[in-house]
Amino acid sequence: MSPKGKSAKPYSIRSAVFATISVLGMVAHANAQSTWTVTTLHPPGAATASRLESAGPLQGGYITLGVGVQNAAVWDGTPSSMVNLHPPGSTRSLVQGGGDGQQVGRASFTSLTVPTRAMLWTGSASSMVDLHPEGWAFSEAFDAAGGQQVGVAQFSAAFVSSAVMWTGSAESFVRLDPPNGTGASQALGTDGVQQVGTWVGGFGGSSALRASLWSGTAASHVDLHPPSGLLSRATAVSRGQQVGWVQLPASEPGGDRPEVASLWTGSAASWVNLNPAGASSSRANGVFNGLQVGSAQTAMGERASLWRGTAASWVNLHTFVPSEFSSSTATDISTVNGFLIISGYGFNTANNRTEALIWTAPDPGCDTLDPAPLDASVEYESIQAIFTGGPGQPARCTTCHSPNVSAGLSFAPENSFAALVNVDSSQDPTIKRVVPFSSGASLLFRKVNCNAPGVGSRMPLGRAALSLDEQRLIRDWIDQGAVQRQRVLVNGFE
Repeated sequence: MSPKGKSAKPYSIRSAVFATISVLGMVAHANAQSTWTVTTLHPPGAATASRLESAGPLQGGYITLGVGVQNAAVWDGTPSSMVNLHPPGSTRSLVQGGGDGQQVGRASFTSLTVPTRAMLWTGSASSMVDLHPEGWAFSEAFDAAGGQQVGVAQFSAAFVSSAVMWTGSAESFVRLDPPNGTGASQALGTDGVQQVGTWVGGFGGSSALRASLWSGTAASHVDLHPPSGLLSRATAVSRGQQVGWVQLPASEPGGDRPEVASLWTGSAASWVNLNPAGASSSRANGVFNGLQVGSAQTAMGERASLWRGTAASWVNLHTFVPSEFSSSTATDISTVNGFLIISGYGFNTANNRTEALIWTAPDPGCDTLDPAPLDASVEYESIQAIFTGGPGQPARCTTCHSPNVSAGLSFAPENSFAALVNVDSSQDPTIKRVVPFSSGASLLFRKVNCNAPGVGSRMPLGRAALSLDEQRLIRDWIDQGAVQRQRVLVNGFE
């Protein structure tokens, strides 16, 4: 999901646990000190259960008041802050995701011809917008970001469900059904630019659930399903990274077919298996700025999980949860006012109920950049100019990286592109210096954007950080595909 709000204040503390980990590195060479604070948001009163589905300055989810009775709800970091979003006349309502100040989900009404309807809120019950497409038989929404809402709708009982996208009203809905789909599709996540979900594709005489990626239209559909998978689902997206899970074949005849947390960067071939060593299964539910969250099934039970792009980077977030919790799941991740925020829930054995949880830790000092691109097309020569300097501008990178080749990397014009794009970092070979279309997965961007990039130090080393405009150019060049375009001039004109 995309960055979701940056104006909230740090949260109250129910239990603080301290760990020597790097929030972004999470690998053996990291030595940064970080503090995770876990807060239980279960509200005082009659609720028998609660859980969170979205992170940010407002955390969306729902409370349970009895068997089959749920109320959509939103919090701002404390148990007493809960606001009940339940629509009047509704028998059941849920917040299933959200971002950028919006919460989305569904509500059920026995009094209406169409009982289950996609809903949009902005922090209060009175803000409710009914997103249900006129004339359709069913709808629900799963995520929101950048003014977009995504979900699923079904025209009638005779039709399969369709992945849909809205921009704030029922009339704005767009169908995202893949042109070659043979069955149902769902849109489960958005970052305001791309959408992810699932579709049913027929292959070899059978149908399979397949992870999917869109860019706002049905025609833009990309099949993310890896060849080794049986089933797959993409659940969240953030600046070129997509996460979800893939079901793999059993390792032996009659054995279990495990579901494994998964990461993509725009194609089936980019699939990365995030399943931690020793875990029997796992799922990734949220992604932000190169970090992925979800859960892993270990010998001790279900454990909220955090990754940074590889299975080996796994961090067991359950370590920081109070001891009365026997299990936990992380559902979403964001950043708010200098803090990383992870939403989720866990089972409290002392109270015999599921309770909403948030994990918070200081964000390792990444600069906040305008989400809008600077240009429609960033030329690589603009990136090279940052490395080497220009008229009146000192060299920013080549003092150390050319003619010297620090960390095996040369920024000389004749070397830099080939040394960056899809090349493993010499400091951590599990991470690439530049991953096309994914600044969040690219170490180059982390190095110039964050005080604690997770691998080594911020660059330029010992000098002033790159300006925000320079950082945006590098980010946008990567997110536009990291290509080596050259301007061709004829008589001084392009």
